[in-house]
Amino acid sequence: MAVDGLYDDCRKAAPKALCGFGNVCGYISCAIWFFVLVPQVWKNWKRRSVEGLSILWASANFTGSLVNCFFVFSGSLPLYIKISAVYLPILEFSILVQFWFYSKHSVKMKVLYGIGCFLVWIAVIILELSVKNAAPDVQWIAIVLWSIESFPQVILNMRLRSTNGQSTHSVVLDLMGKTTDFLSNYLLGLPPQYVIMTYFSSTLAYINGVQVIWYPKPQPKKNTMTHCTYDSNGVLNEEPLEADECDESPLSVLPFQPV
Repeated sequence: MAVDGLYDDCRKAAPKALCGFGNVCGYISCAIWFFVLVPQVWKNWKRRSVEGLSILWASANFTGSLVNCFFVFSGSLPLYIKISAVYLPILEFSILVQFWFYSKHSVKMKVLYGIGCFLVWIAVIILELSVKNAAPDVQWIAIVLWSIESFPQVILNMRLRSTNGQSTHSVVLDLMGKTTDFLSNYLLGLPPQYVIMTYFSSTLAYINGVQVIWYPKPQPKKNTMTHCTYDSNGVLNEEPLEADECDESPLSVLPFQPV
């Protein structure tokens, strides 16, 4: 059964080896999506801040995943896609929660934005549950959102001329996941919306990766203090002394008063 699963969703007349490789890439991407946002969540928690992250990126990400949950279970898709559809929204929603606690915006702005998002999510759920066979058509909302989800973050990075808000580990994992996603969608006979999304989202992911390389990371600041001494003629000498070099006793930096 495990071997048979490597040859699902094959293209017609495609070599069996390419089909198997496409499914392997799909499972690799699924494994990557399990961890892709973990470094970002950890970084936000560690610094108690979401500065440098786009709320539009986080919102589009979760909304697309919410729509996708209904679509993947309405048809026959590989198991790794269904696993990702359940797990990813949990991580994406946790980042939205971090925006609530760590964002510097006023409580009023947070409440208004949260209400707007909540109404959109309720409308999506009602539409999916009330309209028969709506999932394939509504799925295009997720495709559009996922295709442009990184665009607000890319623009924010350009405006700040920095990617300090992003976790480099998450960006690298995202590039790996987009690459294996691209190969999987290109080699297998998956729905066309997934193929279209992969082209757009992969392009933006690589642009974001270039930004991480291009924009310099801020260097940690070093605290300095002045080392004061007097020579034999009573002339004061001041020399800068870095904090990590200050291993002398406190009395050593006191000025010596000649008798």
